[in-house]
Amino acid sequence: MIVASADEIAGRIKTIANQIDADYEGKKIDIICLTNSAMFFCSDLVRELQTPLELHLLSFENYKGENRNGEVKLTLDVNSSLMNRHVIVVEGIVVSGRTPNYIISMLSGRAPASIFMCALGVKRKMMTENIPLKYCAFELGEEIAVGYGVGNNEQKCLPYLTALR
Repeated sequence: MIVASADEIAGRIKTIANQIDADYEGKKIDIICLTNSAMFFCSDLVRELQTPLELHLLSFENYKGENRNGEVKLTLDVNSSLMNRHVIVVEGIVVSGRTPNYIISMLSGRAPASIFMCALGVKRKMMTENIPLKYCAFELGEEIAVGYGVGNNEQKCLPYLTALR
């Protein structure tokens, strides 16, 4: 079952880019792409933005083996100072919000002027954490959505979001 077609995704990205451009008019933003699941979404989003920006990559490992406590291990960190900068963290799909909460808390310690999240999808009914999710392309149910950078191996390469059966 298709959750969001390639055309629907492209349309939502344009809408979100327009909203970000309006919100940050006259400012520069720092986009932090969480590479684990947001690479496709983030790359399409930054191409639509008119706002001056600096793009950063952040990679992490979590939930490995017996680790189910939300502990996050950074494997690639932002190399630039974020002090007094306007930061938008771009995520694939937010489920519980534990990992985004951890990352937002860590980055907040670097004293940005503002910090918000942008996600391809969110499962609000499953969220247990309060995160500053300001921009979201799709509200999802309990289905496991893959594609468009989300999932494993070849699933990530699908140009749309689909629900696993």
